[in-house]
Amino acid sequence: MEGISGTQSNTATMEAMTERQIVDETGVVQSRCETGDVLRLLADSRRRRIVAALNQGEDDWVDVETLRRRVADDVESSVDWETELHHVTLPMLDDMGLVEYDRRSGAVRCYRCELVQRVLEATE
Repeated sequence: MEGISGTQSNTATMEAMTERQIVDETGVVQSRCETGDVLRLLADSRRRRIVAALNQGEDDWVDVETLRRRVADDVESSVDWETELHHVTLPMLDDMGLVEYDRRSGAVRCYRCELVQRVLEATE
């Protein structure tokens, strides 16, 4: 029996090592994400620029137009890019719990994740 509980304990420890907290501006945990998911998300340079732009604002809330302007210098302006932002990137970030995206109002609320910050710093 001891071998089984030891294995379960090791599994729980490994899960804790790969799971990261996503917090709001007050430090309240909003959700959790897996290390592998964050790395896959930030493997794409456009998504890295968008996440970096979201994290550089002083306010946690930003409208999509302001976000678009923040990354406009870094990304080729095109209908395809804006379509990808609205229909792929922001919903993907929302699904992961890194943002809260309201399609109707165009508002995006950014949450913080220490791992995301470290990956962005390492890839600058």
